[in-house]
Amino acid sequence: MPDSAETSEYARILSEETSALNDLVDRFPDLEVVVKEAIDAYGDVLPNLIFSDIVRWMAVNTQSRGDICMGILGWMEEQVLHGSDAVSTMVVVSGVEMIPDPGEPGDELRHWMGAALCRHDPWLRLSPAETAWVDAARRACDGRGLPLEFAPEDWCGGMEKPCVTEGRCLAWMDMMTADVYFMSAGGYFDGTKTVIGPLDNQTFTPNPTDTRVPQQSFTGTIEEQAKQAIQWLDWLVHRPLERLEWSDICWEIRFADTAAVVSFSGPKDGRQGPPRLVGASGQILRLPLASSLRAG
Repeated sequence: MPDSAETSEYARILSEETSALNDLVDRFPDLEVVVKEAIDAYGDVLPNLIFSDIVRWMAVNTQSRGDICMGILGWMEEQVLHGSDAVSTMVVVSGVEMIPDPGEPGDELRHWMGAALCRHDPWLRLSPAETAWVDAARRACDGRGLPLEFAPEDWCGGMEKPCVTEGRCLAWMDMMTADVYFMSAGGYFDGTKTVIGPLDNQTFTPNPTDTRVPQQSFTGTIEEQAKQAIQWLDWLVHRPLERLEWSDICWEIRFADTAAVVSFSGPKDGRQGPPRLVGASGQILRLPLASSLRAG
């Protein structure tokens, strides 16, 4: 049988967890029904199980009760940062780890979490090999002036979900001409190889059909793969561009070395025949636009 010290410790933890749940329900009365149904089902107040039921309720109600779900996640963030060890553990084990996997209904919750909760999400943590790749890529960037975004802190919009064949996106950047954003490019690493190239502008997964820039694949040590990926991105952003202009509204910007069109304005029939102007457009503007673009 447990001794009195163990019994006292269990009672203390249960009291802290129950008090936290009461505070949560006081803030969000919509949860009263969830808690009552859980108590009826379990026959007792079992805070960890009840909290898991609350997260399941959130996953089902992200669309209809999104404001409440965000508020609950804010409360969870507070508990991880400032709550007792018992309550913080309950929030992580029975809360964060119960959030649906990427691609499952309710996974929006993951993208509403604050930084403290994200640190405990297994989907938002890098494997040792991924960590080594990112560290090597950061080293390879020194002195290049590439405003790359890196996993996991810059992941957004489902980027933490592995691509079926290419692993996860670990470094990427958005590029634009003086006129408009035209491409995202980045590197996916699956533990054995790196695929670098254009990314789909909706899913941000590798886009091998983008004919403007050929996709590349690198093998070798993690250090070698990351270095080659950064060299490729550096080459891409330094490719010269040229502007062809047929009228004030009909123009194209192309890669000067391949004539691949990266941006244009006006109908295709307005961009036929000899242009009235052909001039250098400079290099790609290296601006980190991913967060603002994906947020929209």
